[in-house]
Amino acid sequence: MSSLVIPRRAFATALVPAAGLLGAGAQGWDLGSVAAPPPGQTIYNVANFPGANAGQKIQACINALPPTGGIADARSLPPSISIPDGLKINKPVRIEFGGQQAKLGGTILMEKASGAAIVGASASWAEDPQGTVFQWVGNATDPAFAMSSAYNCHLENFQVFVKPPHTLAAGVYMATDIGSWVSHNNVLENLVIHSDFWALDKGVQLAVGPGGDTNNDHMLFLHVAVFGYRTAAFSIEHVNSKLHTFVGCEANGAGVGKYGVTTALNDSTGGSFAWYGGMMADNAEADFYLGPPTDAILISGGCSQASTRLLETTGGSGAAWGVVVEGFIWGSANLPDDHNVIVYTHRGALTLIGNDLGFANAPAQIFVGSSGPAAAVAIGNQIWTTLDQPFVGNDMTEWTLLGNMRSGPDGSGKPIPNHIP
Repeated sequence: MSSLVIPRRAFATALVPAAGLLGAGAQGWDLGSVAAPPPGQTIYNVANFPGANAGQKIQACINALPPTGGIADARSLPPSISIPDGLKINKPVRIEFGGQQAKLGGTILMEKASGAAIVGASASWAEDPQGTVFQWVGNATDPAFAMSSAYNCHLENFQVFVKPPHTLAAGVYMATDIGSWVSHNNVLENLVIHSDFWALDKGVQLAVGPGGDTNNDHMLFLHVAVFGYRTAAFSIEHVNSKLHTFVGCEANGAGVGKYGVTTALNDSTGGSFAWYGGMMADNAEADFYLGPPTDAILISGGCSQASTRLLETTGGSGAAWGVVVEGFIWGSANLPDDHNVIVYTHRGALTLIGNDLGFANAPAQIFVGSSGPAAAVAIGNQIWTTLDQPFVGNDMTEWTLLGNMRSGPDGSGKPIPNHIP
């Protein structure tokens, strides 16, 4: 076993000859790495540790690193590796993988860890030999990756894949455990989570853990793509799991998966999020499926094709709840029987600004109505519909309309009246 502690002043010159210092066959750091190791960081070459398989070698390396953490460099392991029992990470360890295909039989768990990271070479839809793929071969109830009371942890640049006969409950599971640690401020970046034949139930699940409805909040999702799920790409399942940010993410249900992002599952009120850009496709129920009112929801930019609805809320109440959809492009020939692109069933306000929604050859409409008075605002939207007035509701719904247009089958634009008869 060999290690290297890079002192601050020697760091720049140590980058080039690192392979020899780390041990035979190790790949050293260079200036083109995803992230250069901080000064003073301990680096171990995983290949130098004992173990009957790659998982045992990696775990032995993690255990050997000091409590202050370090880097477990697994890039010199063979292209095909096995991690049959998962891994447990409880210190600020960074595990680096290369172009490797890993058979994963148990959960890789970050438990009461701060600053831990798992970083691959790249993520793509294909079985890319240059990329990092974790193929699930474990049971049907465990997740592939779990963050339990993990704080400031990072998953980046790899693919999670499952296919029959195996099924996977969740690609990534997040929750708060019992104790003073909470799950908070974790980052998922450049990940692909997908399955063949809908062998995946949920891509990312933010759930109530043993620690109850506590934190599990402020997560950042950057370019995370989920494909081929049965239930949801991203499921936020308790009220304090809030203030999540999605940037450039994708959720493709492939005609079977129900929801892109949801806060309505497991009989609980999910928290809040902001969605920026990205893409939805082929969600059988709705791209965004929202539970009872909580904090404000923002959907800003992005597009969707071939889903059943853009947005739907559960239940109905007189509670005020700000939900904003702006700059979104949505089109589908798979409208439900009620032709509602959006169904919002709370007091509001629902605000729609500058969207392009609907389908030209159908009576597409947007419905707002609650158990009491309801308010909605629509400004500068383009609605593809055969209806003259697509903004609808019940007797106590008040729409504020300004500068909206509709386009019919002939493609001609007509102003939508600023009042509802």
